[in-house]
Amino acid sequence: MKFSLFALAATAATTVSAGRIGKATFFWQNGNYGYCGAVNPDSAYLIAASPHAGVTCGQTVQITNVGGGINNLGVGNSITATVVDRCPPEECHPNHLDLSVGAFQALTNGQLDPPGSVEIEWQVFGGGGRGIY
Repeated sequence: MKFSLFALAATAATTVSAGRIGKATFFWQNGNYGYCGAVNPDSAYLIAASPHAGVTCGQTVQITNVGGGINNLGVGNSITATVVDRCPPEECHPNHLDLSVGAFQALTNGQLDPPGSVEIEWQVFGGGGRGIY
């Protein structure tokens, strides 16, 4: 019984959401403030998410490349990135994450185009603060 309670507590502390399948694209922050109030370099592993994605500023997300892109480069690559910006809902559906150039290149072995998007599986792990509204 003690083992079961310990395993349950460890799982609850680590995982916030179940895995979701979606799409990743990339953006340049270009020294501008993100929606969450900070300026970050394009090389950092960052996420701009739809206000309907169910994530908040500062949350960390594990992202895995599951296919697409030029010659499927980087399939199986995983990164952890932080939500720092908002992607307009007319451009990003709830399972679409717009990634910084650094994060996108880490998933695709350095490629940006073509086609500039890859299929991903992603899962929220923690952190967070104000919502992406």
